Amino acid sequence: FELSEDDVKAATKVVNDYAKKNWEKAAALWRKDSEGHASIKASFENEISEKKKVADDAAEAKRLEEDAGDEEKQKKLEELELKRAEKRKKAEAAEQLRLKRKQQLEEERAQRDPWLNFPSVLAAETHLAELKEARRDANAKLEFDLSTQLTKDISAADRALKKATKTARKLHKKGGTAADDAAAKGKTADSEAEDKEEKVDEQKEDKKKE
Repeated sequence: FELSEDDVKAATKVVNDYAKKNWEKAAALWRKDSEGHASIKASFENEISEKKKVADDAAEAKRLEEDAGDEEKQKKLEELELKRAEKRKKAEAAEQLRLKRKQQLEEERAQRDPWLNFPSVLAAETHLAELKEARRDANAKLEFDLSTQLTKDISAADRALKKATKTARKLHKKGGTAADDAAAKGKTADSEAEDKEEKVDEQKEDKKKE
């Protein structure tokens, strides 16, 4: 018998709907009851779980490593600070020892050669030491012209120190004291100032005459 095109389409639809319905039902039953499907599902779930565990373990290992690094860094900083504190302590002890030794030498010198502690001698020594320090700075800064001039000044200051020492020694032998030396130094300074004023006045007078 012959069917119209519409009848064929209708019959095809009925068959397809029935087949689809039964297929979905069968597939659902297979997914629910099939051992193969359960095995595949379990395998996927295990793989996902294993990957998650590996990622979690890696993250935990990284965190522990960072914590250990921070602790190690803190430990090294503490050790460094202890070394610095020990170094400062040694430097302070060395400085105290140096000052104590310096005081001892000054006392010994005062007992052996009292005139070396006269104000004029001490002032000359201080001036000479300052010039030497200035020359060291000039050399470090490569200021050669200044260094050359300071060398000349040092020679002059050294001669002045020897002269002051000789004068103080003579004063001490005559029974003079540090106070007498200070008074003499003051008089010398006043005399030098007066000499300078006189020279200035003389120069002014000479200019007027010209």
